[in-house]
Amino acid sequence: MIQEKFSNLTNNPYALSMMHFMVHLSKYTAFEHDLLMYLCDVLASIFIATNYERKFFVMKGETSNGKSKLFEILARVFGGYYHCIQSDNLKPGSSSANPTPDLASTLFNCRIVTTEELEGKLNENRVKQITGNSCVTFRNMYESSQGGIPTAKLFTTTNNLPDCRATEAFQDRVVAIPFMSRFVNKAPLTTSEQVRLNRYGKDEYVVERSYIGCFLILLYHLKKYMDIKNGLLHYRDEPPSVVEYTKIYLFNTDVYNQFKTHMDVQENLNTMTTMTDLRSAVRQFLKSTKNNTTPKRI
Repeated sequence: MIQEKFSNLTNNPYALSMMHFMVHLSKYTAFEHDLLMYLCDVLASIFIATNYERKFFVMKGETSNGKSKLFEILARVFGGYYHCIQSDNLKPGSSSANPTPDLASTLFNCRIVTTEELEGKLNENRVKQITGNSCVTFRNMYESSQGGIPTAKLFTTTNNLPDCRATEAFQDRVVAIPFMSRFVNKAPLTTSEQVRLNRYGKDEYVVERSYIGCFLILLYHLKKYMDIKNGLLHYRDEPPSVVEYTKIYLFNTDVYNQFKTHMDVQENLNTMTTMTDLRSAVRQFLKSTKNNTTPKRI
């Protein structure tokens, strides 16, 4: 596509920026074509001022895997239409009537809203409100409530799992996108070895070199795949890696499954566990996960 648009690539800064962005986006997705195209669908749809697919995108992976750099690039592309909010806005609050200035000032004006390092308890109802593509109401500080249909899509980048019940409505909204590569100071010397190990060298100037190309790539992708009849870009089917990763993510968000994994719970028909031991194990789990809400009855 780039070669078709620009015949003399080496002398065209826009073409070089587009290639630079696509190379790094391919690294972020471990050169998995289906995942790359699905991610392009998602990113290109940010131009459309509605969360019509009703999705909550969770970018997850180990540290130094490109998540932050990708969102730095998107921040340069969308400028004032990009906003990062505190993760506390997605955590349970004391009252729904409390002011939420971050949400009130961004959901109806931006195209993309992000949070970082989402961990601890998650307010599933708020996530469903924001991503429901229906009218919601939030209140700014010292102002009356304002409502409308959010124009922004919600993303979070995290290395940790939030604590939530993962209800059916919430499960339908979550899309967990894996970032499987690592960017290190001392990468393998050959390209084939880098691809095989998914280990690449860090590029300090990736944002500056890529943001123009990112804008052009996403705009071209939107133009090519958008449904002219309704003006929407419908996401292609989630690739197997996203489906599998989302299942794992949702399984691990369940508190009971977290407890079984953390305490290495095993079934043994020849042994019995006393209620005292069970209570002790639950308290140990809650303490180690920094959750001080001990149930009254077990």
